[in-house]
This record gives sequence, structure tokens and C-alpha cells, in this order.
Amino acid sequence: MTIKCENTQLSFASFMEEARYLMSKLKTDVKFCRRFFFTEDTKGYSIASIRNKIIKYIKVSYNYTMSALDFSTVIYEKLWDGGRWRPFNSYAGEKSFFSWLYKVTWRAISNYLEELGEIKIKRERTPGNTRLTMKKKSPMECQYIIGEIMPKGKSRDLLMDIYVDRMSKDEVMQKYHFDTSQYKKARQRAEGKLKVLMLNSSTPIADYVLRDKSPRMVTVSSDFLYEIGDTYEDRSTASAFGEVLGVNLTRTEVQERIEPFVNNFFHWMHWSDTDTQIWMERKLNNTPPLVLANQLGRRRDWVDTRLFRLNERFREAFLGWYRVNA
Repeated sequence: MTIKCENTQLSFASFMEEARYLMSKLKTDVKFCRRFFFTEDTKGYSIASIRNKIIKYIKVSYNYTMSALDFSTVIYEKLWDGGRWRPFNSYAGEKSFFSWLYKVTWRAISNYLEELGEIKIKRERTPGNTRLTMKKKSPMECQYIIGEIMPKGKSRDLLMDIYVDRMSKDEVMQKYHFDTSQYKKARQRAEGKLKVLMLNSSTPIADYVLRDKSPRMVTVSSDFLYEIGDTYEDRSTASAFGEVLGVNLTRTEVQERIEPFVNNFFHWMHWSDTDTQIWMERKLNNTPPLVLANQLGRRRDWVDTRLFRLNERFREAFLGWYRVNA
């Protein structure tokens, strides 16, 4: 039986505002909830579009046909969580609710089908699920690896001290005037950057130096991710900035206010002009990384690595600011 969708989409000034509305409706409105998970109509608020795309992807990639009812039941039970709705706690407002929901949905469905033995998921390495084995390599090998992969800078110097010169923790702390916490953060930051560069490199160095911590993260093809992202990023305003830039703003008004806000925010964070340019060109203007790298006279992998670190710094600072000022 086809359920007609009456979950009309509304306009909101921010991702977070729309998400709060949806999470509240799903928790309290039984009819809205049923339509959201089980309707076949893709025009209103529902998982129908996500469901159709993932079912199609699974069929094409794994030659397995999953029914819409089974799919919706799995996702409803995952989010409902015995009435606790705990998965909602992981939504941070950085992207639209449906972009977040897609990722949650894909993980739930792929895990479900893999546990049944119906499909075998291709997995990929990430900085988080791998560990370095540099201590087991000779100083000469480490010098080659770090010199080949890492750009010049403090992180490279720190790794050379640890893995090539084999300095002790106390020696490194004394050299850089670190306390224990600063040492830990600086080492994690440097090793994380090394992992990112190795995993993105066309050389086989990653296979030689990295080992898996645990079963690798489930992934899907880049084209599929972009297709889903493009589908749902337009469902609400451009970003979580709408939450703090004003009440009841249109999407265009939010966009117009983002750049001045970000400039002031970066000034407060004491970011360099280069870091500000990298973040704004990639995140706001969607400048291709290779084009930006040429503009800066840098390599593409340097831009990617720098943006990775800037995103982490921005996210932490913005969420802290948001909690105080929103």
C-alpha cells in the first residue's frame, strides 16, 4: 500500500533549525514518523530518496535486491533505538539533516546486510583506523619516508626528532618547551598529517608503514557520495551559520552574511591570510584544490592537508563560540 506523503518541506534559516524541527516531529508525531520512514513519495520529508538511491547502488554493486519495507524497518529501528532516539545525538549541524541521515543510513544498511552475509563491503583505510609502525623501521628508512611525504615545517621536524634521531619524550619536550599535553597534541597532529599524506599518495608507502587498528570503515564510491550530497545540500540553508546570523533569514541573506562573519571570526582566531584564503576558497567558493594550489604556488597534497587541519581547528573553535553565543 502506498502512503501519500503529507510531510511538507518547510523553509528554515539554518541546518540546525530544520534538524530540530524534524527530530521533534519524529519523536512526537506518529503519523509524520510513519510517513517519513515508509512513504514512497519523494516530494515531502521522508527517507524515500535516500532509500531509492541506496537500494539501487546495492543492486548494481552487489547484485542484491533489498525491499523498500525491509530497508525502512531497519532504519526506523536504528534511529528509534527503543524509544531513546540516541543516534540523533551525533548530529552537529555542520551539514543538512539529510546529509547526516544518509551516512547513518548507509552504515546501518551495509552493516545489516553484511551481518546477514548478503554482501561483502569494500573497506578503506583512514587516519583514525590505522597506526604507524615507524618505530619498527630503521632511522634511515624513517628519514626517507618522512622526507618523501612530509612538507617542510614543524610537524616534519618533530617526526624527524622522534623517528630518525630517536629522541625521547623528555628530550623532545625540552627542545620544544612542551608540557605533556602539548607534546601529545603536537605528536598526534604530526602523525595524523603523515597518515593523511600517505593514504592520499600514489606510492605504496602506506602499505609499508601503516597497520589496521580494527576492521576498516565502510565506504562507498566517490560518485555515489557526491550524488547524495548534491541531492540533500539544497534542502535547507547553506550552513549552520544561519543559526547565528539572524532569525528568519532567507537562504540568500544567510549567504550574503557568511563571508563577513567568517572574516571576523578568523581574525579573532589569529589565522594567517593564507589559511583564511584556503578555507574560504575551498569551503565557501568551492575553488578546485588544484586551481588553489597553483594560485598559492603549492602542491595539491599540501592544500588538502592544510585544509584538513584548518577544518578541525575551525570546527572546534566555531562549536565553542556557538555554544556561548547562539
